[in-house]
Amino acid sequence: MEHLSDRIAFKRTDDDLTVYIRATSPKDKKKIRLLQIWLLLWFTAGIIIISQLFFPGYSSDEKLFMVIYLFFWAYFAYRIAYAYYFRKYGTEVIYINNNKFMIRRDIHGKAGKPHHFVAKGKNPFRKVDEKPGSINAAFYNSFWVVTGGCIAFGEKKDEYRFGLQLSDEETDKLIRLLNKTINIKSN
Repeated sequence: MEHLSDRIAFKRTDDDLTVYIRATSPKDKKKIRLLQIWLLLWFTAGIIIISQLFFPGYSSDEKLFMVIYLFFWAYFAYRIAYAYYFRKYGTEVIYINNNKFMIRRDIHGKAGKPHHFVAKGKNPFRKVDEKPGSINAAFYNSFWVVTGGCIAFGEKKDEYRFGLQLSDEETDKLIRLLNKTINIKSN
């Protein structure tokens, strides 16, 4: 196993390349701890609201509001829990064989849903170019968001991203490695 950084490792054979990107670096322990505290507080708030459903004195409209609120609470509880577990135990895996590649996000050794692609150009991987200070840049650089990434491929409307919060240096090294590995055969 070779390493590009403390987060990126890869294995190469004659036929393929497998890249492993850890979800966080060792210096992100404080962020993971804050995410854990946020998760605990979020669940506490939900339990308090759920307990209020069983107390008398609320009208049916108020109880309906609490139930609707709990649907939103449950959705974000799931998103926060997923972000916590992915940041703590997650890995992005990229597997390339000739012009075909697969990307998935594994958590705690359990393989995530694989996404299969075929490269349509010689250098399909590129750096994501977000405007600094834009809403997209702020959203994708948020620690609790487990979507997007620093590397993209595909057409703009069908773009797929991976490499969550990689540094510029890590992004450049990984793009060079991935594009070098893609083998497009001419007809």
